[in-house]
Amino acid sequence: RFGPHRLHQFFHRLGLMSALDEARTYLKEQNLEEKITEAISQVVREKAPDAVARVAQILQAKTGKMPCPPTVDYIQTVGNTPMVNLKKILPADCKAKRVLAKLEMQNPGGSLKDRIALSMIEAAEARKEITPGTTTLVDFTSGNTGIGEAMVAAAKGYKCIIVMPQVPPMYERYMICRMFGAEVHLLNPVAGATAWLKYTEELGQKPNHWYINQMANMDNPDAHIQATGPEILAQVPDIDYFVHGIGTGGCIQGVGTFLKSKKPDCKVVALEPSEARVHTGAPMSKHGIVGWMRECCGTRTDSPSPCPVCVLLVLG
Repeated sequence: RFGPHRLHQFFHRLGLMSALDEARTYLKEQNLEEKITEAISQVVREKAPDAVARVAQILQAKTGKMPCPPTVDYIQTVGNTPMVNLKKILPADCKAKRVLAKLEMQNPGGSLKDRIALSMIEAAEARKEITPGTTTLVDFTSGNTGIGEAMVAAAKGYKCIIVMPQVPPMYERYMICRMFGAEVHLLNPVAGATAWLKYTEELGQKPNHWYINQMANMDNPDAHIQATGPEILAQVPDIDYFVHGIGTGGCIQGVGTFLKSKKPDCKVVALEPSEARVHTGAPMSKHGIVGWMRECCGTRTDSPSPCPVCVLLVLG
């Protein structure tokens, strides 16, 4: 049997001690043992469902470098977006130690909404509510969710109907949905959101049609509890504030729930248009944010929703 002493003698006789000492010195300089220990401790605290994958994710985040991506299926490229430090665009009197942005436009469909599209559709598949080649997916959207849904539907073999108001700022979004193979129904903007949603719900009641209903679907915030939140915490373990815009409510509810469960002192800040602060009781008026309307703002009043950039503040 080889004990530590005998093993030392064995390596010494083989002339390997210098290499072994060199390896030990290198690992100590790299602080590898401490990094691995910290990663394992975090995974234990989170009780991550896939511990090995989560440890790898945490260690990768600590390097601050993006790995060469593996060869994967198209929809597997959703998520794991980069985090960047903001510097030149910050005001001179900014008191935060760091302000970071998570670049959700790096998702394959171009926005954070790809995450919820994939989550809602795959959760429905797991419940056997929908079947590729048989079910037609239906949803109302101002654009980004529809793009994500059309993309996932195309990848999985579903027909897809996207309902949108016909307004000039959304023209590009119509075209992208159609490029992914979706059928786009454009409605009169004068009719209003209540009429648009009623039309979409009626479509979803047709045989072999399924109304995704991003506004009320709880697999929307779950996408952020399961993925977006853990990604953010792995990339910024010392996060103090999470700032996000209110829409369906899915992102800020999901990310906020996750961050609060791991870091109770982390503050979650919700944003909405200055001219339409309906969550504070103010009246709705005209504003310049495309797709944001009172009737289509989520019922999750404790949280806001997906937008291209998530801003994180780390105080000194």
